[in-house]
Amino acid sequence: MSKVALVVEFTAHEGKRDEVLALLAPHAAASREEPGTLRFDVLRSREEPNRVVLYELYESEEAYAFHAGTERLAALKAKAPELVESRRGILCDMHDDGGL
Repeated sequence: MSKVALVVEFTAHEGKRDEVLALLAPHAAASREEPGTLRFDVLRSREEPNRVVLYELYESEEAYAFHAGTERLAALKAKAPELVESRRGILCDMHDDGGL
């Protein structure tokens, strides 16, 4: 069973980055409590002030599917267009986890 990682890059509308971060904070906290979630990090770009990146790591495809199917995530995606001009997700299979 391979670990699954998701990297999501958001570009916030001008002046909306802090609102994006405020929206993501409770989502990230709840996601960390989901079964099979190993990491859920919220990152701010140093080089691009409107860029926010999520790094998510799940112990299995099933754990990722559980997260992807939550009502909380659906609600977050519905709210995002007000704050985010673009979103790009990259779903990955873990190749080397450094011993996690």
